[in-house]
Amino acid sequence: MDGWFYSLGHHFSNQVEDGHAGQVGDAGGIVGVNWGMVADNLPAPADTVKLLKANRVPRVRLFDPNPGALDALRKSGISVALGHPQGPSKPICRPGDAESPECPENLSCLPTTAVTTAIHMETLGTSYPPSQGAFTEPAAGAMRYIAPFLSTNNFPLLLNVYPFFAYASDPVNINLDYALFRPTAPAVQDGPLTYNNLFDASVDAVYSAMDKVGGSTVRIVISESGWPSGGQGDKTTPALAQEYNNGLIQHVVHGNGTPKRPGIITSTYLFALFNENKKTPGLDQNFGLFYPDMNPVYPISFSFP
Repeated sequence: MDGWFYSLGHHFSNQVEDGHAGQVGDAGGIVGVNWGMVADNLPAPADTVKLLKANRVPRVRLFDPNPGALDALRKSGISVALGHPQGPSKPICRPGDAESPECPENLSCLPTTAVTTAIHMETLGTSYPPSQGAFTEPAAGAMRYIAPFLSTNNFPLLLNVYPFFAYASDPVNINLDYALFRPTAPAVQDGPLTYNNLFDASVDAVYSAMDKVGGSTVRIVISESGWPSGGQGDKTTPALAQEYNNGLIQHVVHGNGTPKRPGIITSTYLFALFNENKKTPGLDQNFGLFYPDMNPVYPISFSFP
């Protein structure tokens, strides 16, 4: 579990789980981007917001309530999913608590706040076939408490999904076309359901795992997904990263859901906005859509029709 998150409205537009607003995906899923800051050479927050707006990015996810970023985003029309750095050990402010010391500076506390947690695929003990998805026993122990809470409150579960890592760890058995949304990908059959890409198979494995812990009505929002443009030879080129991210945007925007949850919008945050030079050298430094000078690592569009 990566910690707790809450979403904002008011100055920062709509909630993270809302799937019906924004430039990208008005009739389908919403695609945003993670704005990480593990670097010492990033542009000023105001310039970053101009970059987001110029590229019609409707949503961002922040990993903590950075005052400069929040000020720059105020009244920008860009929605925000905001991380709580202390996790559940520190209370999250409630409506009417704007003057409380528990409420982060520059943050208006609102009745629309949604609280959730982010998990990754490693919390699954079984992921294939998707219908047999199940959490590891330690993760299941926690999720048996978390899933009913999310379900009762109609809050989503955040999920980090990286088909790249599955492909890179087993390129013999995981087809590159299947990882990259290519139409030439071999279909994978799971009972009556047909999977044409690894992303859907991964998401549905988590839906199956949630069914087993009392979370069958919980919707999944993809909090992170991406493909590095460097760091591991020919598996990590700008061309492959561009193909994955553009394919993911188109897939989400079409709003078809997954085979297990057809028609259920899977809103998604790409990882990440910038290459960040203070991360571990190699793969971790190369997930950005843009260089710190705001030039694109490769062309990408957030405005598919």
